[in-house]
Amino acid sequence: MTKTPKLSVPCLCISLFLMFFCPPASMAKSKEKLPFAAGSALMKAQILMQKKDVAGAAKVLETFRSRAPKELKPGDPDPKGYQHYQVNFALGNCYLELKKINKAVLCYEAALKTKPDFSYVWLNLAKCYYDTKRYKKAGTGFLKGYEFSEKKNPSFLYFSAVSFMAGGDNKKSIKILERLVSLHNEQIKLEWKELIARVYLACNQPVKALPWIEKICKEAKENKKKQWQEMLLRQYLVLNMKKKALMFADKLTREDPLEPKWWKGLVNIYLSENRYKEALTPLTIYTCITSPSRDEQKLLADINMAVGIPSRAAPIYENILNSNAKKDADLIDRLIQAYINCHNSQMAIKTINRAIINYPGTRTYKRLILKGQLLMEEEKYKDAFKAFETAAKAGGNRGKSYMMAAYAALNLEDYQKAKKALQKAKKYPGQRRKAKELLTNLQAVSINK
Repeated sequence: MTKTPKLSVPCLCISLFLMFFCPPASMAKSKEKLPFAAGSALMKAQILMQKKDVAGAAKVLETFRSRAPKELKPGDPDPKGYQHYQVNFALGNCYLELKKINKAVLCYEAALKTKPDFSYVWLNLAKCYYDTKRYKKAGTGFLKGYEFSEKKNPSFLYFSAVSFMAGGDNKKSIKILERLVSLHNEQIKLEWKELIARVYLACNQPVKALPWIEKICKEAKENKKKQWQEMLLRQYLVLNMKKKALMFADKLTREDPLEPKWWKGLVNIYLSENRYKEALTPLTIYTCITSPSRDEQKLLADINMAVGIPSRAAPIYENILNSNAKKDADLIDRLIQAYINCHNSQMAIKTINRAIINYPGTRTYKRLILKGQLLMEEEKYKDAFKAFETAAKAGGNRGKSYMMAAYAALNLEDYQKAKKALQKAKKYPGQRRKAKELLTNLQAVSINK
């Protein structure tokens, strides 16, 4: 009943770690010494960065790295620190500032070959991957950044989950979100709750999504609240929680009576249980406070018919037919029935004539028969005779048409016309016996006269 929500890729607002000569705590603890040459290059770059000369800082670090032996690769013995992770990290940061993301990625990846537990590198690299749409790599990067950081920032788990979701791996995203909830439940932000709910829905797990949607509805601001309330109402219906859905929809209509969605939701709940009388009031209100579609107007008319109020249905059917260029044979037949139910034979006959002219086809026969019957009820036997005679020419059950024409003629006491109609009717098996019986009676009447 509900559609799986599309999860748009959000823009992650992440503060990048643009540090230079600032060894992390892990380096300090291990008493790792930075080679003098590498430290000197980093200091020069840092001074240029303080002067906002990012390009100059990058050039210093590029020049330093260019002095390395050609065969030197990240991870090889490097006494002067040409490929030291601090150098690669700092140069990667310069490239990021200069919007050279692919070059920054290469530097960060090189830094990780010598310092795979450097959380800051993982986080900056993850952001680069995310911005270049390498979402699964970004997810892994944020996760590593969280795991290797001393202060376990829950935002990194959230970013990891968002990245895996953007990469289409919703199951991995759910695992990370569940870990986030398990470890940092008190720090869960509203936007994180929204992601949790959406990913559960995307994975077809509405039961797990439901409590999160309920929380969001209580916390969301007005600009987002309605969409989540609508989603909550939909989930109650999906999970067949009709009592809750009804109570919630009723509450929403009282809190915000000018919002058409809530009235429409209430209508859908009643209709799902075939409670047409209860559905009529909210549907009427809905059509009054919005511009209803053709189908919605038709539904309103149909429900009025179903609950026995054809006088309300008829003008709605008329309005649809008059305002819509699209021809609808079903609709005009419903209008005819509405007038019949209103005991307004005159309007019913007028509408039948309109239907015969504007909607020719296989239904013409039935409409003519109905017209004849209505005229018979009004004792307009001459017009009824014409209607039945025309019906016989239109096809359908000719035997029935001739038989009805005969009855109309008999009421007119036009026995000659009745006899001719009966002669035609007796040719058809369904009317043969009755037609012969009436012809015999007519013969007897003629003899007596």
